[in-house]
Amino acid sequence: MPAKKKAAETAAPAKTTTRKTTRKPAVKSVVTIQYAGKEMTAASLVDQVKAAVPADTVVKTVNVYVKPEENKAYYVVNGEITGDIDL
Repeated sequence: MPAKKKAAETAAPAKTTTRKTTRKPAVKSVVTIQYAGKEMTAASLVDQVKAAVPADTVVKTVNVYVKPEENKAYYVVNGEITGDIDL
């Protein structure tokens, strides 16, 4: 009586496929706000906001709302901390 083959022995070996993924390079951008002879970048505004919050705050999100007619930028940090900075 022939010995029964185990299922693992009778199954074909699994094929391993490698798929190449190509990522597009990240686009580097700078947003510059110009108003009434002043010029500031979005990055500089975020840096000013980070400096304005308490030092022990771990900054995860920053939302900045620029109001040039008031010469202010209002911010919300982590959805909780609010304030403003002068432009």
